[in-house]
Amino acid sequence: MGYLVVSILFLSAMAVLLRQSVARGATPLTLNLVFRGSAALFMLVPFLLGREAAGSWKAGGWLALVAAVSFWLTGIASIKCVQLGPLGPSWTILRCSMILPVAASVFYWHEVSLWPVSGVALMRLSGIVLGVVAVIVCGLSRPASALERRPLRPWLLWMAAAFLSQGVWEICLRATRGFGAGESRALFLLFVFAASCVLTLPALAVTRTRMSGADLKYGTLLGLCAFLGTGCRVLALKTVDGTIVFPVTTVSVMLAAQAAGRFFWAERLPRAVFGLALGIAAVLLLTLG
Repeated sequence: MGYLVVSILFLSAMAVLLRQSVARGATPLTLNLVFRGSAALFMLVPFLLGREAAGSWKAGGWLALVAAVSFWLTGIASIKCVQLGPLGPSWTILRCSMILPVAASVFYWHEVSLWPVSGVALMRLSGIVLGVVAVIVCGLSRPASALERRPLRPWLLWMAAAFLSQGVWEICLRATRGFGAGESRALFLLFVFAASCVLTLPALAVTRTRMSGADLKYGTLLGLCAFLGTGCRVLALKTVDGTIVFPVTTVSVMLAAQAAGRFFWAERLPRAVFGLALGIAAVLLLTLG
């Protein structure tokens, strides 16, 4: 559970840094390039320290390919969703993608026994439901940007891409629980970060976007947070079920982002108080169950 707590702390810091980087004028494409590239550089350290690194590709190579594409697409699609549509619904639908890894954990990996019904199963399932409701309430209570008469279809298509790619990425994270050696996890994350960085290059070439000081500064900090937050989440999944890790992470980061918005940017979201209460209840049900 310690790895999960550390993961939540750094993923929450990443959410705050993303918000701050945009406020400081960072460009999404170049920010993502530095973000993913620096995360790969940080991941080189545990990878090179691994004693069985040479044979680890066999264990997780195919999974890393799927994860890298989904991780890259999540970043691009999320940016497009916020550009093309309202912030509240975009944020909410993206966060609700946790339903996919949770469903895989329940129905594919059978982490929760649905029959016979037990007290632990009821608490776990109730926590998941409350977590989803909390995300919806908090997300839809955020200030929403207007669609500005833009076509609805492109936003819906990018939203579907973001939802599915985020869900697939987290399913791939859950699958790392079956890895044998710890080094295969290091290679998995190293390849995901590095490949998603490389996949961003064509978009930069087409748009001819220049890198700013804010991109470099915040991208490096985001890379460090991703290295520690995602790395610890993979380690947490070795011993903690995905039905706990994914909803607890999503809800906890949401709570941290709401708190940061209130204290750092003076956001007033009175309708989100109910969602925050639901989120706390969801985390308690999931962790106590």
